[in-house]
Amino acid sequence: MPTSVVIAWSVAFSATAIAIIVGNSLTIAAFLKSAKLVRMRACYFLVSLAIADMMIGIITVPMYIILLNYHLQNREYQSIYTAVDIASGFASVFTLTAISLERLYAFWFPFKYRVAQTMRVYMGLVLIIWIMSAVITCLHMLFRYEIISYTHFFFIMFCSLTTCLLVMCTSYIGMWFKVHYHYRQNNRTPANEKKFARMIFTITALFIFTWLPFHLLNIINFFCGLCLKNHLPHNLLFFCKLLQYMNSFVNPIIYAFQMPEFRNTLMKLLCKPSPAREESRRIEEIPLEKLDDCQDVKM
Repeated sequence: MPTSVVIAWSVAFSATAIAIIVGNSLTIAAFLKSAKLVRMRACYFLVSLAIADMMIGIITVPMYIILLNYHLQNREYQSIYTAVDIASGFASVFTLTAISLERLYAFWFPFKYRVAQTMRVYMGLVLIIWIMSAVITCLHMLFRYEIISYTHFFFIMFCSLTTCLLVMCTSYIGMWFKVHYHYRQNNRTPANEKKFARMIFTITALFIFTWLPFHLLNIINFFCGLCLKNHLPHNLLFFCKLLQYMNSFVNPIIYAFQMPEFRNTLMKLLCKPSPAREESRRIEEIPLEKLDDCQDVKM
């Protein structure tokens, strides 16, 4: 492969890694800074998603760039890269699945949802998500060291991804039915619930769109490895992998467009006002009646 092509792809992956790190760092900071966002228990899932994406930007993409440039055949290095890639990827998949189920439960059982909406429940769910991701990663390590066959590992991975995809699709169909039939018949539509569900649907749709090409290549590789080895252009493989990694920086952009509280907190983080401007803003917020009273006292 020409050096110029390798350099071009390395620059593209490097830019993606920087965007991932910056975007998700701001996301985590915004969620931790805003008291209103912290009170939204569902945002614990979004923070978990941001952490998984950060792993991709900090570890996975740089390691992939090294593989791209040096064609390392070191077994341990490739195992570590693939393990982190799988752990962060499945953490994203399981988190999006949990969010879709959580939204479905909130739509269909709003009163039970409010009772169950405790920090302990959400922290427990996040912990389960990462444990499940670790289990899939361990299974891959068992395959790498020939303890289990590739067929067994691929079957487990394929079933996990397919199940998650079906659960997400079913959940959003259930939410769509609830909004378009139940709420319409009762002449009331919960705007906040609809807006949040729409945002999560956008995130999930983009996730499927950016991840599907590379995983289709994995499926083809399983059934016909020689087909890809002999006929797949390197640029197509790199493009599918880049598309997969690019998903990790689109979520902060979606939050900024569809969550006003997140957008306002982000603006405060990026555009911290000077002391003079802050003082001027506080004066502007004082009611005119109070200013008139102060003037009367001075006179």
